[in-house]
Amino acid sequence: MKKIILFFLASISIASLIACSQQAIHVIPSSVAPTISAPTTTYTPSPTFIPTMTATVIAPSMTVDPQQASLSGIVMLIYPGVQGGKAFGFSTRLYQHDGFKLIGKSDEDSFPFFDFQNIQPGKYELWLWLPNWVSGGLTGCEDIELPNGQWKLGRLIDGSQPLILKEVSYREALDQYSNHGMIDDFYAVLDNLEIKPGMDRKFDVNFMCKRHK
Repeated sequence: MKKIILFFLASISIASLIACSQQAIHVIPSSVAPTISAPTTTYTPSPTFIPTMTATVIAPSMTVDPQQASLSGIVMLIYPGVQGGKAFGFSTRLYQHDGFKLIGKSDEDSFPFFDFQNIQPGKYELWLWLPNWVSGGLTGCEDIELPNGQWKLGRLIDGSQPLILKEVSYREALDQYSNHGMIDDFYAVLDNLEIKPGMDRKFDVNFMCKRHK
């Protein structure tokens, strides 16, 4: 009887132990970690900057040299007692004083006017080609008088070598050279003409017809 009671108590203890164990053992479901979606980064490349090269064209300016000058005028033959005058001469030439370089010349079509533009400052010589009695340009005149004491008579030897004649009138020069069998062209020469910077020089060149007394 005692063994039966002990067996029964043992059975109850084991059953209680199993029941307690079943209560104690609680299966905790595994936690499911929340799924965190990583933000999707979309890479948009920046547009490539290409510099634009714009060429600036500077138009050349037409600059007038303020140092340049001009020389112009008219050549006339004046008759005593007659108002006004007549065109006189054939052409005008402008030379550099040093070196006798030809700067410019007027032709017969423009005479009696002469006009030289864009002249650099310096000293020059103005040569006026004179007519003679053979050409009929001095009809009615015994001789001609140069404009003033600054003018001289001159010749161009072989067309390029200057020769200044001193203390001789135009008629005397013509007679002298014709007696030697030479017929040359003569010039009235202003051989020390100064052109200043920016000068616009205009003047009349008047020759005087000298008649028989």
